[in-house]
Amino acid sequence: MLSAITAAMNGKPVTKGKLKPESGTAFEFQFNPSSLKYTRKVTWEQKELQAQTWPVLHYSKGVLDELSFSLLLDETESDNPLAKAMAGSVPNPFALPVGAAMSGPAGTVAALALVKASSAARAMIPKNKKTITARLLILQALTIPSVADASRGDTDSKRPPFVEFEWGDFKFVGVVKAMDAEVILFDDKGNPKRATVQVTLEGMGLNGTIKMADLADPTKVEKAGSKAETDAAKAAITTKLP
Repeated sequence: MLSAITAAMNGKPVTKGKLKPESGTAFEFQFNPSSLKYTRKVTWEQKELQAQTWPVLHYSKGVLDELSFSLLLDETESDNPLAKAMAGSVPNPFALPVGAAMSGPAGTVAALALVKASSAARAMIPKNKKTITARLLILQALTIPSVADASRGDTDSKRPPFVEFEWGDFKFVGVVKAMDAEVILFDDKGNPKRATVQVTLEGMGLNGTIKMADLADPTKVEKAGSKAETDAAKAAITTKLP
């Protein structure tokens, strides 16, 4: 988050991470994660040979990659004009007019101007339509099984909805395996105002050849896996260690 704050202070646009479902609007992060944990596991089988000091390793099977990160959902902060004014990025409508410190008619006019400016500033504050509860429901929807679509090559009657994590050039295609939300702030009516959500995705990471629709087609998954093996072999040959 620190890099995002620094970029904002320098006037540079901040690239927001997002979760892109198969259809519909992407879930754009309010605040980018402070870290990403990418896990890849593989099972190697040991084959013992006579008169060998160590066993020979053979590839047994692979498992899906995992990507986990924590999101902050916050409804207490806003980029509305009043907040920007308070931050000094635009003229502050609550700023005391020069004549406000004056007495007599000039002071009265200045005071009325201050009240008018304050009222105008309150009117500029937009009503937040993206509540914490609504955001949590959007994330939850990414865990509801999808009805199979034969035109997309689906073979199961129900399957998980595929999503793509995208943040800059880092992409991960898969499904939401788990979401663990903790509400840490409420308003006086009991409505959630701030929450942290731990999200875990399961799928294929660091693989630019696979697409969301391909995850339902075993042949395309196998093809993508074979290409990944070939690319890794080429990289191992061409990479020069320092």
